[in-house]
Amino acid sequence: MSNSGRCQSSRSEAHDLLSVQNREIIQVGGRGDCLFKCFSQALMGSQRYHLTYREQIVEFMRERAVSFAVYVDGDYNEHVESMSKQGTWGTDAEIMAAATYFGLPIHVFYRAGQKWEWHTHEPRFSFQFPMDVPVDSIELVNYDRQHYDLVHVIQRVP
Repeated sequence: MSNSGRCQSSRSEAHDLLSVQNREIIQVGGRGDCLFKCFSQALMGSQRYHLTYREQIVEFMRERAVSFAVYVDGDYNEHVESMSKQGTWGTDAEIMAAATYFGLPIHVFYRAGQKWEWHTHEPRFSFQFPMDVPVDSIELVNYDRQHYDLVHVIQRVP
């Protein structure tokens, strides 16, 4: 099965599992910017600010290498330089930096072996994000380390 076929299969499976949890998937564009598009959609209601969030998070990481280098395999400066370029896929390091930068937990739903589970990235330290954050947390789904989409809790009206 190709990567796109495997990703599509994972998307369908994740959709079914999240539906049972009263959650829906909000699809975002890809091309290596999906993680930052999720942040933009979650915080601004639009994906169009993804480059701004990429720039802010990369600069945050650049200024705090001692806090985030542990999440990077290989040379940290090369990683951060690569992340500054549009189309570079975000990693756990960027999720940890974003959680700290935004001051909120980021929950990622992903397949671990044969089962799906949630993993939480908590802020590493306290940081005063320069604007009000309209959410208490961000939820993402990751398909086979290929793509991120945003997850939204469905508010059921009784």
